[in-house]
Amino acid sequence: MKGTLFWISAVAIATFVCLVSAGQNETIVDRNGKVFSLFSIVQFKNTGCKSQSSMTSGQSSVRNGTCYTSSECSSKGGTASGNCAAGFGVCCLFLVTATGSSINQNCTYLRNPSFPSVYSATSSLSYTVTKCSTDICYLRLDFETFVLISPTEAAGYSCPDTFKVTTNTGMAIPTFCGKLTGQHIYVDLGAVSTDTGTLAFTFSTSTSTIRTWEIKVSQISCNNPNRPPNGCLQYWTTLVGRFTTFNFAASTASNLPSMSYAACIRRAAGYCCVQYSVCSGVTNAFSLDTNAQGLTDTQCTGDYITIPGSSATACTGGNQALTNKYCGYYLGGQTAAQQNAPVCDCTAPFEVYVTSDSKADTISATSRGDCLDFQQIPC
Repeated sequence: MKGTLFWISAVAIATFVCLVSAGQNETIVDRNGKVFSLFSIVQFKNTGCKSQSSMTSGQSSVRNGTCYTSSECSSKGGTASGNCAAGFGVCCLFLVTATGSSINQNCTYLRNPSFPSVYSATSSLSYTVTKCSTDICYLRLDFETFVLISPTEAAGYSCPDTFKVTTNTGMAIPTFCGKLTGQHIYVDLGAVSTDTGTLAFTFSTSTSTIRTWEIKVSQISCNNPNRPPNGCLQYWTTLVGRFTTFNFAASTASNLPSMSYAACIRRAAGYCCVQYSVCSGVTNAFSLDTNAQGLTDTQCTGDYITIPGSSATACTGGNQALTNKYCGYYLGGQTAAQQNAPVCDCTAPFEVYVTSDSKADTISATSRGDCLDFQQIPC
């Protein structure tokens, strides 16, 4: 798409009214006999832009918008926040709060009513995502700020508040709660132009003093080279990064129940392995299920991660015993000397599968989930 702006040159302004009223051709002849067009048409692409609206958390220090003309921004329900296209356009910011709203613009920020103040009502909220163009197949949701009530390790372990994403594709998407600030997910929206998605909140109590969210909803074309592989709820395209399970960031963190999803890393050219290391300096950086030691494979039956064809050792070469599942209170082997040893995966595609049940974990310390730093290793 392109924004179009008709710009009248300064020398034409004085004669514009006379020319139009007389029905003359829309040209101007100067004293030297040169002919100028009355109108100049400026076109620019509706690309992303950085607005003047700042954020205190999330992936960026400012909110992103889309470059439109001022009139286009207004007609689409956006708010101008800074300039773009060399000053011919405005950075159009789209913000949605009211329940029942349709999210139909790329890079729309979904915020709780009364944001940035907390939302303490118990009314359910629901939003519909429709495609901004016919070639959209995926959504990316960035949780710039996201805090709902977290589950606790108790009988009947479940999310008190819930955030649920559904689409026409039938993609299995977990139910979320707790603190997801800084996290992201990808959603398969479907290839049909009329396919839609639903973002829905339900709440358990009106006494919450923390419930706040701002989610950036980005729409991704079917042929975008950075689109996620099929079945990947999370996706990284970097050589290094950090992966944490959902709700790991909560101050009273507890691994979310009933999780089943894949977190994927794009293999870079010239790189053959990924090494995963437990995040250093982080309390309970790997704590899954009820065991106070590190367990693997058949010993992991409740909460665990799966790294298919990996080995509980650094990527140092040689033949290593392959492992799939990891759980317990540290990553890697089952002896004290092997606690939180790096795990190497040289079997592409590079994927980490997260699984949790709906049972409370009763180890003495909280079953927090896991925090892993990853690094791609050259061939």
